[in-house]
Amino acid sequence: MTLLLYVLRLLSAAVAVSAGGMFFLAIPAIVVNAVHKLGGVNMGALLGFLPLVLVDLVPYLMPIGFLLALVATYGRLAADNEWTAICMAGVHPVRMLLPAFVVAAALGGVSHYLTTEVSPGLSFAKREYGRKVVIDGFRDVNPGRTEVKLGEFYMSAQYRDPQSNIFRDVTIHLPASTKRVEGASGEGLAGLTVLADVVEISFPGDRMRIHLTRARVADEGHHVRVGHSVAEVDLDELLDLKPKDRLKWRYQTSRDLRGLLDRGEVEAKDVRAAVYELHARVTRTATYFLFILLGVPTGLLLRRGTQLGALAAAVGYALLYYLLAMRLGKTLAGWGTVSPVLAAWATTGIGTVAGLFLCWKALRR
Repeated sequence: MTLLLYVLRLLSAAVAVSAGGMFFLAIPAIVVNAVHKLGGVNMGALLGFLPLVLVDLVPYLMPIGFLLALVATYGRLAADNEWTAICMAGVHPVRMLLPAFVVAAALGGVSHYLTTEVSPGLSFAKREYGRKVVIDGFRDVNPGRTEVKLGEFYMSAQYRDPQSNIFRDVTIHLPASTKRVEGASGEGLAGLTVLADVVEISFPGDRMRIHLTRARVADEGHHVRVGHSVAEVDLDELLDLKPKDRLKWRYQTSRDLRGLLDRGEVEAKDVRAAVYELHARVTRTATYFLFILLGVPTGLLLRRGTQLGALAAAVGYALLYYLLAMRLGKTLAGWGTVSPVLAAWATTGIGTVAGLFLCWKALRR
C-alpha cells in the first residue's frame, strides 16, 4: 500500500504540473480571442469570460496533461531502476497501474460531468455573456474612449459627452443589417460609412438604436447630406447570436438528449448525428483510461536517456487520437455505412488495441 501511495503522489503532482502548464499556455490565446469577440472590453469583463472558455477546454486539455504525467512518472520509475526493484520484489507490474486508474477515475468523473451536463450549453453562455458585456460597455463607455468596434460596426468620434452616450464629430460604419426606424434615409445607410455631427446610442430591448444628426455620406468624392436619421441594429445578428438554436438537440445535456431520442423528438435526418454525439461525449471520458494503456508503456519502454522522446511520443498520441476522433468518427457516421455508436467508438477501439499491445510488450520485460 505504501508503494502504491508513493506512485499516486508522484502521478498526482505530475498531473498538476503538466495540466496546469497547459492551461497557463492556453490563457494568452484565450485572452486574445476574447478581446476580439468582446470588442476590447475592460480587464474585469475578460476575467469573467475566461472561466467559460477554460471549463470548455477541460475535457480536451486535461487528458493530454494526464498522458504527459503518466509518461513522466512511469518513465522516471524506470529510469531510476525503481521499476526493476518493484518487479524483483515480487510485485506484479499490473498492480502498479492501480494509482493511474484511481487518478483517471477522478479526472474522468469531472470531465464526464462537464462534457455531458455543462459544455453543451456553454456556447450560449459565452454568447450571452458577450452580449451583456458589449451592451454594458456601450452604456458605460470610459470617459476618454471615443472609438468603438464590434463586428461590422465601427465608430470613431472626436469628442464624447462624459455624462451620456452622445458622441460628436463622428465617423461611423453601419453594418449591412442596419434597419430604418424613421427618416427617409435610414435604410439606405446600411453597409455605408457615415459622417455625423452628433450620434446618440441607446439600447431598447435587443436592439441598438443609433440617432444620427446632420449626417452625410461620401458619394463619388462628394458628401451627400442625409440630415437626421434613426437606425437600428439587431444585437443578436450583430454578435452572431442565434437564440432559436438553444432548443436544438446538439445543445442539450446528455440526459435531455437521451430523452429526446427515446421520445422520438429528434428529426429523422438528425437521429444518426444525435446518437453519435451522445456516445462521442462518453468517449471523451474513456480517453483517460485509453491514455493509461498508451502512456505507461511508453514511459517504461523509452526510459533510456532523457524523457524528451517519450514526451514527444505522448504528444503525438494525443494529436493523432483527437485528429482521428474528430475526423474518422464523424466521417463514418456521415457515410451511414456503420452504426453511429460504432463510429463514435472506432478511434477509442483502435487506440485500445494499440495500447494493449504496448502494455504487453512493456510489462512482459
